[in-house]
Amino acid sequence: MEKIFIGMDVSKDKSTYIAINEKGIKVFGTATVSNNKTDIEKILASLSDYDKKDMLFAMEISSNYWENLCSYLKERNLEVVCLNPYQVKKYRQALGSKIKTDTVDALSVAELARNPQADKMFIAADDAIDLRELVRTKHSFEDRVKRLKKSVLSMLGLVFPEYEDIIAHPFSKVSMEVLKNYPTAVHMSMYASVSKLIKIFRKYQGCNFGSNKAKELIFAAKDSFYSGRAHKTRGLTISM
Repeated sequence: MEKIFIGMDVSKDKSTYIAINEKGIKVFGTATVSNNKTDIEKILASLSDYDKKDMLFAMEISSNYWENLCSYLKERNLEVVCLNPYQVKKYRQALGSKIKTDTVDALSVAELARNPQADKMFIAADDAIDLRELVRTKHSFEDRVKRLKKSVLSMLGLVFPEYEDIIAHPFSKVSMEVLKNYPTAVHMSMYASVSKLIKIFRKYQGCNFGSNKAKELIFAAKDSFYSGRAHKTRGLTISM
């Protein structure tokens, strides 16, 4: 029996299906069903004339909605391939379709899966999940770092407003250690010394800070505009 390609456009609550054969002829008309076991089983029942080995289900990886459907089909030993949404979009445009609908997307996915070169575009489902989670974690981490830096700079502007005029890059390694030890102008004026600061500077290769920079920091701290209020508690925000 000839192979058929079932294109699926998956959204949050429903999915649209279209099946075509190796010649691109539609063998299963457009059907839209809810994303639940009962409705999906109805779709599979309508394809029962075909052997599992002769069916290829294809979907694009968009949002999170494809994952459960993909897993459900794979658990039934059905062949499922995942496509890059960007490639599906380009293929739809190449077909001359300017209108984006669920039906058009499902047909584009089916046609792309039928393409002999399509196997080069397939993405393993597990790899796609891992990649998506890694990207999400990376973006989440980057957002947290940005928010933390913004918070630290805001506090630094209060507890040592002159610091950034002296140290151009407050989040450099050497600066972070200086602030860990002397997080406010009060800490710097009370506990820092030229020798202690130079000792920190020399820990970091490429750091050209010397005694002049150390003296500048200490002088600025002693003459700081900071009121000194809650310096111990506020210092924790910086040093942590």
